[in-house]
Amino acid sequence: MSPDPDERTYDDLAFENMVKILCHTGPRVPEHVPDGMENLTESELTVLAYLQDVSSRRRAQTDDEPEAGAASAEPLAALVSAIGVPTSDDDLPNAALADGRTGNEAGSGPVAQTLAIAPKDGEIGADEARGLPSEMASMTSDPELPEGGNDASVDVSPEPEVTPPAANTTDETAVELTLDDEAPDGPVREDMAGDAPAQSPTDDSGLQEDSSMIIGPGGIPKVGPANTRPDPERINLRNGRTRQPYVDVIQGYNDIVLRDDGGTGLTIALDGTVSGGPLPAGEYTMMLDALRFGQSVSLRARVSIIADPRDLWKNIPSDQNAALAKPDEAFDSQAADAVIIAASKRGRSHAQEGKYRDDHFRICANTETGWHILVVADGAGSAELSREGSRIACDTVMDVLPQLLADLVDPNLDSIVADFDTASEPSAWFQSTKALLYPVLPKAALHAAHAIEKQAAGHERPAQEFATTIVIAVSRQVADKWFTASFTVGDGGVAVFDAEAARVDVLCRPDSGEFAGQTRFLATSEFREAKDVLERLFVDLRHGFTVLAAMTDGITDPKFPTDALLAKADSWTAFWDDDLCPQVWLHPDNPNLKEEMLGWLDFWSRGNHDDRTIALMIPVPPEPPADAGETQATEVSVADQADDSGAADT
Repeated sequence: MSPDPDERTYDDLAFENMVKILCHTGPRVPEHVPDGMENLTESELTVLAYLQDVSSRRRAQTDDEPEAGAASAEPLAALVSAIGVPTSDDDLPNAALADGRTGNEAGSGPVAQTLAIAPKDGEIGADEARGLPSEMASMTSDPELPEGGNDASVDVSPEPEVTPPAANTTDETAVELTLDDEAPDGPVREDMAGDAPAQSPTDDSGLQEDSSMIIGPGGIPKVGPANTRPDPERINLRNGRTRQPYVDVIQGYNDIVLRDDGGTGLTIALDGTVSGGPLPAGEYTMMLDALRFGQSVSLRARVSIIADPRDLWKNIPSDQNAALAKPDEAFDSQAADAVIIAASKRGRSHAQEGKYRDDHFRICANTETGWHILVVADGAGSAELSREGSRIACDTVMDVLPQLLADLVDPNLDSIVADFDTASEPSAWFQSTKALLYPVLPKAALHAAHAIEKQAAGHERPAQEFATTIVIAVSRQVADKWFTASFTVGDGGVAVFDAEAARVDVLCRPDSGEFAGQTRFLATSEFREAKDVLERLFVDLRHGFTVLAAMTDGITDPKFPTDALLAKADSWTAFWDDDLCPQVWLHPDNPNLKEEMLGWLDFWSRGNHDDRTIALMIPVPPEPPADAGETQATEVSVADQADDSGAADT
């Protein structure tokens, strides 16, 4: 049966009526429940108990069979009891009548209800079986009982020849039992003899079967008028997607009218155009009326809305009370001669499991020295404490680098920039400049590697559990030029992009590991070979640029999938003009800068769900010099270095 009362079918109602007929004395408990029937309802258990009771009575009567031919009141009473016919007024409400009608069908008010029982061959007669529900009628034939009938108390021997009784005599082979609701207790009426079943003296003109009545299972008439509406035709509309408007066209039908939109809010034009949405994910059913070949039809239209993949990701906050906890996102902005904007956001792969953000960053825009420092780090996802390793790396670099720049670069930077204009060989200039920077940027990174190893030893853990990459970029305005340098270990990227000149220069090298998809991590072992260290060091000198960007691979992989695209100006133009800037106003006066930046970091890229960190240095546009139109300044970049001297930078 259907558990929901509002969804009960006609079979459910028929079953309930059957329970009332068979079990009018109330619920029963079966002696035992067969295997596979443990989940029966109370009504179903009552029916099972009733059937078990009837079966046990019949077996008991078979074991204690009376002498043949004893057509006394005892076997008659046993038969009445075995088939469950009520024998008192209190048990009467739904008793079966001899003509096949129930008490409820016979009308209201007290009537003389007559049950005619004429045992012949030991079987219950067809008229009596017809008066019972189909389930009861089927029980009158039990293959486990002796041949001749289900009731062993009935004489099954051949009938002797008898002389027809005289008028007004009593025939003991046809006993009529009258149960009158209003009649006082008294002897059984025997004034109606013969083979014909006794009829009730009440008027049965209103009990004739209605030919228009619909008969359901068990011979029980359906209540209410017949449903003449044909079953609706089923059609499937095309699948839709969340976050997108829905549009489809139903073909093959005319004059379509929406009867029930199924909660979709969709509309349907007469020509069959279905439109609306966006809709939440799920399956919807709409009921329609239409014409097909000039005939009215009903339609059941199903539409499935598929969830957007980004909606399936969970965002479980990390435990901020645990040791070495890190916020799931971070933002900072500073300004000097240029503005620096940085943001970091936990990737979906970590948010799905409530893990920490492994990326980290630090920025500094020093108004006194003029240095702009960008440091980003990407902790290894396979290392348990990499989030702490990336933090240690960024903090250590920021602690030691400003002093190294002040001590070793600032005293010589003006002359270095001036020497470039007079240098006969640009390659020689790059070599001398990199030699000046060798004990600065690489040394700051080496300090970070030592700090990680010290921290690991303090926790009695291997340094590999703190594995992280490091990307360092510094830039300072000198006279009318910008001097920029970078040093990296591991993947990620650094680049200088000039939108006006449509030019990009990459200031890092591909730094893969031993196998495809791997990378290198910050460790003291990475600084053993001076030549290898110099190849990680890059220098750039130019009059101006649009942005200096330092990024982890959570940005470079989806935005610049290959090294070639990272070095392609068209890729950067699309990234800057069509992607980032339309969504984020990169200006320190923007009151929504943090929200816009973190929102942009949540961009969707199939298969790219790592932590994302980016630091952007955007120069403040200077006033143009007076002689800007007379001379064209020379600009150099790492690309020029590669052209002039293959040994200098690769």
